[in-house]
Amino acid sequence: MYTYLKIVVLLITIKSSLGFIHGHERHLVTPGQFPSVVSISIAQYAQHYCGGVIISKKWVLTAARCVTNTIPGEYHLVVGSTHLSNGTKINITTIKVHPDFDQKNLHNDIALVKPQKEFTFGDNLKPAEVSKISINSSGVVVGWDENRDEAEFINVRILSSEECEKLEEDANEREKSSSGQVCGYGGVGVGLCFGDWGNPLMVEGKLVALASYSVESCGLGFPDMYTDVSYHWDWIKKNM
Repeated sequence: MYTYLKIVVLLITIKSSLGFIHGHERHLVTPGQFPSVVSISIAQYAQHYCGGVIISKKWVLTAARCVTNTIPGEYHLVVGSTHLSNGTKINITTIKVHPDFDQKNLHNDIALVKPQKEFTFGDNLKPAEVSKISINSSGVVVGWDENRDEAEFINVRILSSEECEKLEEDANEREKSSSGQVCGYGGVGVGLCFGDWGNPLMVEGKLVALASYSVESCGLGFPDMYTDVSYHWDWIKKNM
């Protein structure tokens, strides 16, 4: 009963505000442009829930907040297409959440998800190459807009902690970033929202971070926080 109620609440929340607050900055993904990006969907309702990114034939990275206190059978992956309705659905068999994930402040917000069968790579399905973050570099966050059944991306700039804190000054809820977190900013009306957690932040086509949370309500001109993938790479390699 708890699981059923939890899923119903999630569906209502996600449907009411799903995907990027993109404004004029919305860009559609073309086939093969970001072939490592996947959707993690609620299996019972075929409802997009979070983003993820393929890193090998057997593993997907996502945000820990998406899969904590759940069982693998509640979700499946949608892969291989820029349209959710055309993607291949694959059941999830294993979930590994970072042992130091903090649900309150979302530190170490990273998890591994294993599909029921290995991926078969091709032009529209490939693993991401991981790279280290460079402050002040520009990148894109790739995710899903289920209302339009399309993959899309927004442009963001990776900020220093000092610049991030300055932009957070007027926020009602300010969170000081920790090691393993990075701040990204797309401008007023451009940012993350429900359904975007776990989306990959890519710089020059390489994976650098995963969408973790918005500092304030979606798209109000405050920065968004991301989990640094290279910072957690030792844990990832150990658990793959």
